[in-house]
Amino acid sequence: MGKTGRATKKMDEPLIFRLIGRFLTPTTFSEKTCDFIANEEELISSVKRRAAEKFSIIGSQRWFCKGRIISDSMTVKQCKIPDGFVIQVIVSPPITTETRNL
Repeated sequence: MGKTGRATKKMDEPLIFRLIGRFLTPTTFSEKTCDFIANEEELISSVKRRAAEKFSIIGSQRWFCKGRIISDSMTVKQCKIPDGFVIQVIVSPPITTETRNL
């Protein structure tokens, strides 16, 4: 346990991300839960890029922890994510001329 009495994450312990949004193609919608390993000192923007590559995410990502949006400029450690907590990831489709005209 850390100094605050809360359990702390180990460097190689996977963070669990719940990915919600469009994947693989602009017309496919799916919801899935995926394990993803992130270093405590890594910026959220970097983790988002890696997640996009690994899970073929098309579009922009918004990440939430405990109901609050997680800033791209924060590190994983700064987010203070509790052990076993699920990060909610909302994926919005990229803006195209088709979606702009809706």
